[in-house]
Amino acid sequence: MLRIRHLEKRFAGIRAIQDCSFDVEDNSITALIGPNGAGKTTVFNLITGFIRQDKGKMRYNGSSIIGMKPHAITNLGITRTFQLIRLFPKLTVLENLLLAEHHSGENLINAIFRPQRVKREERKKRRRCMLLLKLVGIEDKADSLAENLSYGQQKLVEIARVLATKADLILLDEPVAGVNPKMRRHIKDVLKRLQKAGKTILLIEHDMNFVMDVCEKVIVLDHGKEIAVGTPKQVMKDKRVLEAYLGNGSDGLVGT
Repeated sequence: MLRIRHLEKRFAGIRAIQDCSFDVEDNSITALIGPNGAGKTTVFNLITGFIRQDKGKMRYNGSSIIGMKPHAITNLGITRTFQLIRLFPKLTVLENLLLAEHHSGENLINAIFRPQRVKREERKKRRRCMLLLKLVGIEDKADSLAENLSYGQQKLVEIARVLATKADLILLDEPVAGVNPKMRRHIKDVLKRLQKAGKTILLIEHDMNFVMDVCEKVIVLDHGKEIAVGTPKQVMKDKRVLEAYLGNGSDGLVGT
């Protein structure tokens, strides 16, 4: 589904990403891991068009996404979350999702001359958003303000909002960071349900217990370059991976 080849990005002459290549297979859950500063979020920013690469190729479903704007990449079917939650705190959970829905023909002419059509579309969108909230397990919070939700519940709203864009490839930046064990298990179940529904997930995560439990494939970055690709068990035993983590002041992989 996603193919990255020889990707490079410099900031003020420093190579943040260097000769990075990997694939994300259709309908998979893949982890992108590495020590702090390895370039993981920069890769997400490159894939989603928030920054431009200096070199390399990126193809989604066979088509190049190089040079495309973020909204155009979203329209293709790639959407992401961020490390820091970016909800509208004074809007309800349902309103946050409705803002992410695609607008189909909602313009001034339709509003004036086809008000019934606009109302039908609005009802359809509300029903779909409610189904998405049910999918992630917080449909009872639809009318709650986003700011009144727990941190874990806000993470679930972000996942639902990504789904509201009709994305097929979902990029999640640390989906279980800062959540309690019960919510971590719930998010795992949500991701597995999304995979069964045909979605593809690429996630950044430091919790290797979670990665081992959820992902079929792991890509390890260090200094902006992939140093290992394989199953979680294969990666855990890779000497280069252990050296990368231990050499950056970590106590190891599990739980980092």
